[in-house]
Amino acid sequence: MEDNYIVTKDGKNLLLFIDPKNKSNDTKNNEIFVNQLNEIKDEINKTFSGKTEISYFGSPVIAVANAQQIKKDIQNTVIISMTVLLILLMYYFRNFFTR
Repeated sequence: MEDNYIVTKDGKNLLLFIDPKNKSNDTKNNEIFVNQLNEIKDEINKTFSGKTEISYFGSPVIAVANAQQIKKDIQNTVIISMTVLLILLMYYFRNFFTR
């Protein structure tokens, strides 16, 4: 404790603790929270570039990142499988007007 703030032993890092109102597995609502947190972080990091930097971690952030990665993976899988299926159908029929 230093001046009623929680800091690391070397005094270089100020620690803040946030208790989100949503559970960590509520990714829909946490995505909004994490996006707003990212905007605040980016704005402060840009404003005070070289002087200070904000970073954070926690289960809501990890859950949102995992959900976003799963969405991207599913989209990529669907695109690849549809492309392969289309190529196979084109090879099999070789002509779109074949009866």
